[in-house]
Amino acid sequence: SCGLTTCDPDYAAAVLRQERDHYAFGSSTVQVTHLTSCPRKTGIQKREEYAVNPCARSAPLTGTAFHREVKRDAPIKLQGHLDGVLVMGEPDKLDLEQALVLDWKHQNDFSRNYIKKEGAKREWAHQVSTYAELCGQQEGWRPKIGVIVNHTTAAGPLHFRIEPLMSADEILAFKPLYSPYTSRELLHATNDILSGKRSWRDLPLYGQKMVFGDPADAERKSKPKTMCQYCEVYGICTEAAKGAPW
Repeated sequence: SCGLTTCDPDYAAAVLRQERDHYAFGSSTVQVTHLTSCPRKTGIQKREEYAVNPCARSAPLTGTAFHREVKRDAPIKLQGHLDGVLVMGEPDKLDLEQALVLDWKHQNDFSRNYIKKEGAKREWAHQVSTYAELCGQQEGWRPKIGVIVNHTTAAGPLHFRIEPLMSADEILAFKPLYSPYTSRELLHATNDILSGKRSWRDLPLYGQKMVFGDPADAERKSKPKTMCQYCEVYGICTEAAKGAPW
């Protein structure tokens, strides 16, 4: 899509290094972000060999570089149980004195217009709430305030205060990306895949019903896209389900 036919080896190495350096690389433990994502995608990424378009990794790679600059302290690793399943995550900041949890988000410049209009994404509120729950279990204190700092390349950061944070029951009952699936369902499906109890091939195409934008918003000029339309393992997933990669 970017028009390039070759990839600079240093860029390719950076993309691979980004994967290896991720705090959950090689782990079979459910991550906080899995509670709002597609279990089939997670299964393919963990169990199958697949190729990616390097251009599609530009924004995530930029975000990783940005995070390394703003996070100068030692990484904060949290673990705890949700509905009996071990979950881990890595927020960007915990502040006991202010009772808050903070997470940076880096996005492309185009998305800034939507964020300014619509505010913090529902999934971001869910993520910092989940960090708060894990913090309460591991550290013995639970943040009461969530802060999202949304950064784009061309403009300064936007700060969003999330208060009150969700309870454990609300975290599990949450339905991400306007889907019919609860985080409890996604949690257990992902855990089954990562633990080897089930194959990703046996699960439904969750991403088809997970959309980026409220379908009921009458002011939207176009139909919101699904998670499948942005998925880097879409071909493998769809071919397994339908017999063809489309």
